Amino acid sequence: MSYSGTGTPLSNHIVTVVAVDNTGVKSLVAATTNFQLDDETSISTPPTNVVSITASNITDTSYDLNWDAASDESGIKHYELTIDGNTVQINGLSYIGTATPLSSHTASVVAVDNDGIKSLVAATTSFKLDEEVIAPPTVYISENVNGDLVYTVTYQQAMTHAQLFIRKNNDGFYILASGMGPANNNGDGTFTYTFTHSASHYNDGDDVYVRFYSHNPQLGKVFSPGPEDNFWSDAYRVGSISEPTPITPPTNVSNLTVTNITYNSYQLTWDAAMDESGIAHYKVMVDGQLHIVDGLSYIGSGSPLAVHSVAVFAVDNTGVESSVASTTSFQLLDEPALPTSQHISKAVNGDVIYTITYPQAMSQAQLFVKKNSDSFNILATGMGSSVTNNDGTVTYTFTHPARNYSADDDIYVRFYSNNTQVGPVFSPGPGETVWSDAFSY
Repeated sequence: MSYSGTGTPLSNHIVTVVAVDNTGVKSLVAATTNFQLDDETSISTPPTNVVSITASNITDTSYDLNWDAASDESGIKHYELTIDGNTVQINGLSYIGTATPLSSHTASVVAVDNDGIKSLVAATTSFKLDEEVIAPPTVYISENVNGDLVYTVTYQQAMTHAQLFIRKNNDGFYILASGMGPANNNGDGTFTYTFTHSASHYNDGDDVYVRFYSHNPQLGKVFSPGPEDNFWSDAYRVGSISEPTPITPPTNVSNLTVTNITYNSYQLTWDAAMDESGIAHYKVMVDGQLHIVDGLSYIGSGSPLAVHSVAVFAVDNTGVESSVASTTSFQLLDEPALPTSQHISKAVNGDVIYTITYPQAMSQAQLFVKKNSDSFNILATGMGSSVTNNDGTVTYTFTHPARNYSADDDIYVRFYSNNTQVGPVFSPGPGETVWSDAFSY
């Protein structure tokens, strides 16, 4: 049962309740309580609503959101901005976001005052990012020693279709000079297409205008210089270059070597290339992935037993690459076979028995011992005896005579092992300077 009543701020009230049956008889004892109403100032008022939120400066990858300020007697603590269901706290009145081309988004914002009370109604907006902006192709015209005109165009990605159209002087017509030109993968994600047009089509002094048309499923049609198919390049005057400047590439990279191979890393080193203009950097291709390196070494990573192929080019200060890459292939080691257990015990005759168990057989296993606070250590024994356990693990046992120890000696040990699959393994490790906890003799 319930009852809702009203009163004035800070007023005190006493309430009693008795039951009355259908014959008018009341219950013998009343239930009672007393209480005081809150002060008027303790009633929380939410902030005013944010009037509007606006999306602006929309590009293919970013956008700005701006909104009007709300107000509240206690002050505004922050704003809660929700974009596509994800909420962030913003202290100001704007937000810069990023997303993918042509993606659609919904944003809403509420104000939160210093008492933690939110405005009642959110301001909302929806917007869509622009289509991806593709950098215009780079076009270059030159003449070779035969007088042929060589046209090149470089795109940000591979094209499935590329054609060259040519117009001369003030001719109102143009010709399809060449279909798909040969393509070169530049290694940085761009592709250059080359079109060679015979010298027989030109006379010295001809002004040549070109237009490239290309296409792929992702971009659709691309015109260069564009944006449409009725735009032509600036004029190139035939014969303006009597003889092209010969291009001399840098010397090829030599002595490419792989060192410091582990189960998850490796190091590449090579000798410096030479060029009259100087070497700008080296292009290191690892399994087709490009890495730009300023020096003569590169440290890479990978997974255990992974096989990698490497090619290294030199690039001079004019952007010309060495003619032939220096190449090599290699395989990383298997993941280290960390010991599953190791144990020290004392035999009845005083000899100390050391055991260590590996997940696989080792081609080399050695025990090093250090006593008390000695700074030196000894190779206590070479290859210990081994036993292959039922689970495939292998246990090595080293017995060191009692004559090497005195009562209460603190003994510290380090195991070194190796095989061709995993390389060197130190225990307790990870390096050769780490020793076990003390064993009291």
